[in-house]
Amino acid sequence: MFAEFPVSEIVKTVVKDPVKTETALKAIGKVKYDLKYTASVNTASNVVELTLAPKTLELQIPVDGAIKKTIVTLAAKEKGFYVGMDRSLRFALKAEKITVDGTALTPYEVIDYNFPFCIKINNRSCHKMDCVLKDAIYFCPIVLIPVETAT
Repeated sequence: MFAEFPVSEIVKTVVKDPVKTETALKAIGKVKYDLKYTASVNTASNVVELTLAPKTLELQIPVDGAIKKTIVTLAAKEKGFYVGMDRSLRFALKAEKITVDGTALTPYEVIDYNFPFCIKINNRSCHKMDCVLKDAIYFCPIVLIPVETAT
């Protein structure tokens, strides 16, 4: 589902140093992530509900000539929704735990991913002006907020 999963917050959490983080992100490049889901129609709300089944995300993060094997436990605490009237897809994931070389990061602030997407259908414009076109789907800006620092 993701041709480019947003991993910058994860890498920042693991690496800490901003310069080394940028170097690692450039070396990692685009990270593909396939989010499994089951869809069902909710006729009462006129939406398609998505029951998400995220799997762990594995990253090889290069730091100071070494590779940090990083495993991110992702979870979905609620269903996602596709709303046909405004052609939007909304869902959320949490990076609940990060393990580096077999050791869980502690202390760790959970990373929330909130994904508002809007989809272009039959060459109609997306309703959001700040969306970016990728593979016939408009991706609206993604907000990454560590839970404890959200305002």
